[in-house]
Amino acid sequence: MTERMTAAQFRAMAAEESTHKRSKYRAIAAYRCKSCDAPVTKRQAKCIACGGTEKRFFASRAEAQRYDANKARERRGEIEGLELQPAFPLVVNGIHVGVYKADSRYVIAATGETVVEDVKSEATMTEAARLRMKLAEACHGIKIRKVFKGRSAT
Repeated sequence: MTERMTAAQFRAMAAEESTHKRSKYRAIAAYRCKSCDAPVTKRQAKCIACGGTEKRFFASRAEAQRYDANKARERRGEIEGLELQPAFPLVVNGIHVGVYKADSRYVIAATGETVVEDVKSEATMTEAARLRMKLAEACHGIKIRKVFKGRSAT
């Protein structure tokens, strides 16, 4: 004969299983239409605004919001050449160590300064992330601007 479980036991089991299925940093992904930059969902086949079918993926909503802000700055003429997910190969003493992918890169129109940005939260600013950023700064001679969720750029 099979045993029955109580509702409290079922809820406890479901809560335990759901913690294993969540992403490591509990970030909720965001998508934008490649044609018009309108927000779309993962399951949408077409953009409601323009009918486009291609999407941009952002690892978190904070990253998508920062992209929206940078896109607005680009339209106003403050920045130019906004590029998403630029890759920086990490090579030390001729040995390929890895690749660092920032969230965005752009040029400030007034000064001509190139800015590399990475959106982080307290959870995603791990020792490994710090090490990759420092290594990219050392290998490529760049300065990475860290934008923390809910705070201004540093």
